[in-house]
Amino acid sequence: MFRNGCALLPMKLNIDSFALSDVQKYNFLGNNKNPMLILEAPLGVPDKTGIISSRCSLNSPILKDIFTDELYQFIHNYLGTKNFWIRNDPVLVWDSKKHRQSNSDSGFFHVDYATHQLSIICYLEDCNLNSTHTVFIPKTHKKFWYQYEFTNKKTSSFIKMALKLKEKNGLIDLIGKKGECWIMDAGNGLHAGKYADDRIMLHINIACSEYYNSGYPPTNDLYDRFLFNKKNSDCTLNRKWMQHI
Repeated sequence: MFRNGCALLPMKLNIDSFALSDVQKYNFLGNNKNPMLILEAPLGVPDKTGIISSRCSLNSPILKDIFTDELYQFIHNYLGTKNFWIRNDPVLVWDSKKHRQSNSDSGFFHVDYATHQLSIICYLEDCNLNSTHTVFIPKTHKKFWYQYEFTNKKTSSFIKMALKLKEKNGLIDLIGKKGECWIMDAGNGLHAGKYADDRIMLHINIACSEYYNSGYPPTNDLYDRFLFNKKNSDCTLNRKWMQHI
């Protein structure tokens, strides 16, 4: 992660079987008596880009499996502060090839506000090279992108610069099996969407900058309880994590 700006996390979630049609009707994913994810609203039908999302409750059980002490400490080490939070709530995202009439402009390489923000992608179904997925240009998280904060990612000059970095550094495809999770510095690393077959995932943004002003920091009790007052937050990263990240 420190070297490339993205990494496959050394964890695999136990994802219950589910029918996508049910997630379009009901505000939960998994067993209705003990759901993995509690949604703000059913997914419904994707827009013309084939994408639809729904915010997830911070009380969703799956989040406790994701935010282990090791992950909490790793985020602290990477961002250099304990003053971070989940930005805009976790979201369940469905990319549907069937509904896609045009690609989202996220298919152009870009950074998210040119300040360090970590994004966690958890696959709820297998995601391979034939699936819609994120691609990341390694080592670009080390570049100073501040002057490109509001640069149009569709301009020829920005596209040429991104392609040069891609040729120099290569490209990492963020793909994985059901239950696997990636973490990347989406805030300050060049990444893009590669649109193909369906993808369904849980997407979580971790911010520490007042640029992401949903409150600095948010005063919502759920945020405070979920991240700031976590037990054993001073744990050290074990060898398994250090080898993989």
